[in-house]
Amino acid sequence: MRDISIWSTQSTVAPLIQRRDVNTLLFLSRTALPLLAALFLALADSTAPLAAESAVTSTDDAATTGDTDAYLARLRAALPQSWLQREFQRQRSFPAFAHSRQMVAKGQYEEAFEELEKYLASDPDDLVIQFGYLILATDLKRYRAAIDAADRILASVPDFAPALFYRGLARAALGENKEALPDLAAAVDSKALAPADSQYARRS
Repeated sequence: MRDISIWSTQSTVAPLIQRRDVNTLLFLSRTALPLLAALFLALADSTAPLAAESAVTSTDDAATTGDTDAYLARLRAALPQSWLQREFQRQRSFPAFAHSRQMVAKGQYEEAFEELEKYLASDPDDLVIQFGYLILATDLKRYRAAIDAADRILASVPDFAPALFYRGLARAALGENKEALPDLAAAVDSKALAPADSQYARRS
């Protein structure tokens, strides 16, 4: 470990500071502090939605099965988007996403469904929101809407097992067993489902 006294003999910073007069130092401090404050505010502003989303997604949603948050994380990672595109879409969709999850936590499933439906009318290619919509549609027995949402997700991420699982459930509920069975079998075989969903798919 270097002796701290090195600063008294080899430092180039200390002499520079000593040569500056008081007015110059005051000017620098007054200039630097607003810049630092702006930087911290920008960082706080950019991380607040992520922190709030984390808090919202930790809610125990009675309307969904399995590990929904893990599915969402997997879907985000699989999307054919750059990091910048994902973050832009996350920021854009956050108000609708957070509001819908809060309503789900209160048992207001119809209202949450309508919130996502309204958002998707303006951005149907937001597949993260499509997945939340898919789950709610299945729980609310809006099976055609669920199938349409799953189709849109699977068009971009063909092997996304949770979308296959929910589409299979929707098809089975409509009596379309011939179409439902391949979806459910592929979802189970992928070994990407949560244990509860995998067991449910086998029983369906």
